[in-house]
Amino acid sequence: MSVQNIKTNSLESRYGLRIDSEIESRQLGSKQDHVAHGNYSSDGDTHTYWISAFDGHGNSQAITQIRNAPLDEIMPKSVSWAHLQALIDSDKTANEQTKLKSGSTMVYAKAELSPTHIDVTITNLGDSTIVVFLNDEPIFVTIPQNYENGAEISRIINENRVVPHAPFQIQDSNFEVLSPTTLRTIQGTYLEFVSPIGKQILSMTQSLGHCNITGLKPDVTVFQFQRTDRIKIVAFSDGVSDVMPVSGFAAASTIPFMTTPTTLLDEAERRWKQSWKVHSQTDLRKIFQTNFPKNGYDDCCCAMLTIQPVIVAVVEMPISCVEEDASPKTVVNENEVEDIYA
Repeated sequence: MSVQNIKTNSLESRYGLRIDSEIESRQLGSKQDHVAHGNYSSDGDTHTYWISAFDGHGNSQAITQIRNAPLDEIMPKSVSWAHLQALIDSDKTANEQTKLKSGSTMVYAKAELSPTHIDVTITNLGDSTIVVFLNDEPIFVTIPQNYENGAEISRIINENRVVPHAPFQIQDSNFEVLSPTTLRTIQGTYLEFVSPIGKQILSMTQSLGHCNITGLKPDVTVFQFQRTDRIKIVAFSDGVSDVMPVSGFAAASTIPFMTTPTTLLDEAERRWKQSWKVHSQTDLRKIFQTNFPKNGYDDCCCAMLTIQPVIVAVVEMPISCVEEDASPKTVVNENEVEDIYA
């Protein structure tokens, strides 16, 4: 089945707020990225808007289930990720080995609007990313759940999901972006998960799918904002953050592109296809020029939710009209005028 790129947007007004929601995907590699957005009425006077980004890997069983899932019914549930995991596990068209070798990361944001304030909940499962802006300044970025995340490594060891004395696997090579035009090669570090039905090597410590061998304990962060704030939430897959880092010195060249999904994905795609200056691991004296092979590009997707006060237009009257209307008018009858001047 052919996978098409997604590009949709919506604009609504509620409680004196303007709500812009935009999603877009670029299937540059294995065609397993997916984005979605929506909204639903909550209890009482609240209304919730949500965005989500998914990054599938392995075979396409998990991401196919996610694409076909009734997200408008699942996202209003308090633990949306658990319902998606159950849906993936219940797939009768795939055997256990197929399910074991298929998964997807998931990041999503829910913004609950009320007449008095805005509550935003960020949920991160895997190594995709969400960045939160307050009044145009970045204030939060999710932490990837990978081999560098100490809390996650402790969790999977304590839960006996990996071999305690040898959880890491060094395979092939990877890269780290140093600037918009320069990167360096690094070792590829992965995690070997074990289970009664087999093992699976992954780059992240949590993932939907994979017969739940990673265990699921998403990072959840909650904010409360005022209705006078301008809030922007940007969610994207690691196809974006791999070439446009959101941490370290290189993040300074990424943030300015987070204006629209199209702007961000245009730059990510351009970087995947450009020529790079490459350093060999830690020896920064050695440098060579190269391009990623076409089969080495990664899929990219982005979802963006912006909430801000509705701007009320003020119509200025011409000065002559203002001057005419500025002085109080006294109404007198003709007889009174004659008496005054008699």
